[in-house]
Amino acid sequence: MKRITSILFVFLFFTASKTHAQKVHINIVTTGYHGDARVFDPAVNYDPKNFISIIHLDKNGMATYTADLSKPRYISLSFILPGGMYPRYTLYLSPGNDLLFKIEFANNVPTISVSGKGSNNNQPEIFALTNIDLYKFKEDKSPDRVIAAIKNQEARNAVTLKEYIKQYKPSSDFIKNAWLNCQYFALSNYYEFSYVKFHSPESNPDYKKWQRIKDSLLIKHPINNDGALTSFNYEHLTDWFQIQEPSILMNQATKQQSADFYRDWYHTTVDKGKKIYASESRNLFIERVINKYFSGKTAELVYAQMLRFHLRFNHYEDIDLVFNHFKQKYPSSSYIPAFSIAIAEVAAKKAQTLNNNMVFVADNGTRLNTLEDVIRLMKDKTVFVDMWGTWCSPCREELKKYTPQIRDHFKDKNITFLYIANKDIGHSEEWKKVIAYYKINGTHILANQNLEKDIMTKLKATGYPTHFIIKKDGSFKKIKTQDGSQTQQVIKEIEAEL
Repeated sequence: MKRITSILFVFLFFTASKTHAQKVHINIVTTGYHGDARVFDPAVNYDPKNFISIIHLDKNGMATYTADLSKPRYISLSFILPGGMYPRYTLYLSPGNDLLFKIEFANNVPTISVSGKGSNNNQPEIFALTNIDLYKFKEDKSPDRVIAAIKNQEARNAVTLKEYIKQYKPSSDFIKNAWLNCQYFALSNYYEFSYVKFHSPESNPDYKKWQRIKDSLLIKHPINNDGALTSFNYEHLTDWFQIQEPSILMNQATKQQSADFYRDWYHTTVDKGKKIYASESRNLFIERVINKYFSGKTAELVYAQMLRFHLRFNHYEDIDLVFNHFKQKYPSSSYIPAFSIAIAEVAAKKAQTLNNNMVFVADNGTRLNTLEDVIRLMKDKTVFVDMWGTWCSPCREELKKYTPQIRDHFKDKNITFLYIANKDIGHSEEWKKVIAYYKINGTHILANQNLEKDIMTKLKATGYPTHFIIKKDGSFKKIKTQDGSQTQQVIKEIEAEL
């Protein structure tokens, strides 16, 4: 069973076909902001492999976002602030809306005004129904302060919505969805925030308290609810559920080897369950979770969320099989055409094999124990080293999008590319499949624990992927730009060392 890695926030809100669609315009005007806007709106120009649209602001801080819309739906608009904060503003759009969204930043504190057609559904007061800042509680071991803050805002939201309806006279469909957002506010936000708290229960003395609160919220608000599919908070909840719940279960199964786990999920003994579990891919287990907790239109949505998430992060194992199951269950689903193209691309890549440009060190490099061993192996060469892992979603994304650009830039220059896979001992077959899948030409090492620890310690690095340069004289230097999307900056750093 493959490991689940840390994930990034992903919001999905799907809609039906664009029959009788009308244009929607959001005219964005910013003051005191330098950067781009981000729109989470996968229903427009639906692409299963991408989940955000980057809106480039002009030199005056302005831009217009345009979409075709056949029925009302939410989108999520955000701006990147220092420290990696992404304030989220959920707009409720209806066909024909033409909004002017003004946001002024003073000391990173935004002041917002919304006008134009559809503004009665989008005044700033209503953003509280779908957003709460819980960042200050991120180090809390106990859930007490977190759930108190969520519950306090939940109570305020009900009052806010009543006053909002009186003052702004929003549309009837907005009112219905706003009350659904109130209903699922606490569960959605608590579920997202508590994600990391469930991965190491043995190190968290308040783990059971976190769990009891989650269970009480799930009892109060059903996780399977076709009637709530138009609610931002509910769809946000189902998206996090299909990411988080399988991850928690798989983590607990690996660490605790619980008889209850194998009885509940495989209906058999621990010994037999272990064999099935070990042979089953992550995506097939997630499918088990979906089928247990969801049905009807909600199950169709969650299947699509799952397929989209794992395409986005390149978790391709058995995803074509899961898609076939999806087509059998929902043969008329509006998601099938777009997914068919993406899944066909995955199938073609899975058919790729190793080639002569993929060089494997003797014994796959498992006998190397120190960075000095690697340097001796690469003697008299300038080497770009990529510390990665088959389990690492950001690593896979980088190998897919950015690594080919770097290799192409240096293809006629005297530089060797070395890829050291970490935490993959025991998974050599999968390791080589991933190398073939992404056509990772270069030299390859499967690091043992000693080599991984030695290199990461000497680089003073903690995460993956991590890149560094080995020079011809045997010295080494960590690449400062660790974000692979900043490809040109990485290239400049490599060139400076040639």
